[in-house]
Amino acid sequence: MHFRLFAPERLAYPIKRYDFEARRHWQIVDDRLAGTGYMVGGTYSIVDMAVWGWAPRIPFMLGDEGAMAAYPHIARLMAEIDARPAAARARAIETRHPFKGDFDEAAMRNLYPQIFAPDPATARAR
Repeated sequence: MHFRLFAPERLAYPIKRYDFEARRHWQIVDDRLAGTGYMVGGTYSIVDMAVWGWAPRIPFMLGDEGAMAAYPHIARLMAEIDARPAAARARAIETRHPFKGDFDEAAMRNLYPQIFAPDPATARAR
């Protein structure tokens, strides 16, 4: 996602490589969920909560609105966790607190300071 959306240069190799890796990793999660109800066997755990926190971002991460169709077992887990009252309370947090949602220059400087920092090799050569 970084190389496709935020890197100062859009280079084909890192975009393709890390898109492949992201899809591969999400497929591992989906395959794991195909064989069991939850990530660590038959019991809901913190690992499932972590998947729940990241999985809704799969379409954004992969740049594909239909990406969840490739991961039906993750979608099943998301629906199950979303039905829990605690999940509804967690999702409601964003309606009670203002969060900065735009990636303006200030946000980019905080998220990726290395992009804006002077190149150490260039600085030494001066």
